[in-house]
Amino acid sequence: MAAAALAVFAGTALAEDAALRGRADAYLTALRAAHIPGDGGIVQVVYETPALENVLFYKGQGDSTMWTSTYLAAECFRYAVTGDPDAKANAIEAVHVLENHLRVTQTTGYIGRYVGPIDTPFILDYLTSDELRWGEGEYLGKFWLSNGSSDQYIGWFFGLGVAYDLIDDGPTRDLIRSMVREVIDELRDNFWLIITDTGWPSTAAPNIGGGERMAFLLTAAHVIDEPEYWTLYEQEFEAGKDLFPFQSIAFFNKYTEYFAFNLRHLNYYAIFNYETDPERRAFYLEIYDRMVRSLVRGTHNAWFDFIYLTMTDGAPADDDPQQMIDDALHALSVFPDPPNTDTHRDIPPAADRPVVADLCGHSGVDWDRPGLQAHHEGTARCREPMPRRIPLAAVAEPHHLRRLFRPARLSRTRLPRRVLVRPLPQLYRSRSARR
Repeated sequence: MAAAALAVFAGTALAEDAALRGRADAYLTALRAAHIPGDGGIVQVVYETPALENVLFYKGQGDSTMWTSTYLAAECFRYAVTGDPDAKANAIEAVHVLENHLRVTQTTGYIGRYVGPIDTPFILDYLTSDELRWGEGEYLGKFWLSNGSSDQYIGWFFGLGVAYDLIDDGPTRDLIRSMVREVIDELRDNFWLIITDTGWPSTAAPNIGGGERMAFLLTAAHVIDEPEYWTLYEQEFEAGKDLFPFQSIAFFNKYTEYFAFNLRHLNYYAIFNYETDPERRAFYLEIYDRMVRSLVRGTHNAWFDFIYLTMTDGAPADDDPQQMIDDALHALSVFPDPPNTDTHRDIPPAADRPVVADLCGHSGVDWDRPGLQAHHEGTARCREPMPRRIPLAAVAEPHHLRRLFRPARLSRTRLPRRVLVRPLPQLYRSRSARR
């Protein structure tokens, strides 16, 4: 099973390295202390001072389903490697948080972005947002965020799939099975569109197609394990396989919206975890190698590399698996200690780089070439290229090595003398932030 293989490739090496294990534990402690307030969804924190004193408000709730799912997978992997009962308890707790993100919408099969208490630090950043909703029924006294996107659904299916495989708790697995059935049935009935509480499709990437649809269907077939869902997957594969290569084009993600590489890898994790047919596996692997792996090979991204190792059963055709593991461990070893903070600085004008300056006018740009930093007239500023830090217990989420390049990120908000602390490396801006 790929989940177990990933735990072996990534987790065992970490568990045997005292320094990496210590840093992983430090990140987990910091995350649980500051980034799961309220009802348990992952958030970012804005403090008043660089000393991380006085919480001003929380940010990033629009991506909370995605990051909470990532945290869930992290704790599942940690439990698979260490057997730590705290990891199991944390994972079960996170499953219930994701259940709340589904139930709070009071719309069958529709997953919200976040649910939290109606309190200033939680709601301040969304008071004027079209996504803001007030809780009803058992969620009275809470608010939640609507306009769900495929990004959040990808994380939700990924996290619950990992939990179903690695958490040996009957009630939790039954709950996951029930939720997955509800969501996949609703997507199928709605022609693979995310229909919100308004009765209309979301305005934030509502279509579930290509790798997303295959990953969701395989996860559902595996978790529910009834002939109907395996047949549905096979039918959708046959109907969509000719378009799949075109839907997998990722070239432009190397230069803009780099986060899509992470989403693609979450989908491929599910595809290769649950697909057993040799011909279909070969079909997927050929497309992945050509459309995705060719763009991320050699970028020293431990998360991508470990997933690739599981996809190829630890024997990739064009890479040395031991060298990949050694490189990943080195990548993790050079990350600083927590907390993971964002700072800001002014970047000199880039008049001599008109293409780069023009790109900086668009949100979601991640620079992946050394020196490509730009200043755009107006309020936009590129974030200082900070090293990206991760909860090493999970070997979670994509990053660039600071020894090679630390990407500048575009920010349209500047908070003098205030510090934004992120729970996980945020290499992408969500679609919610761009709409």
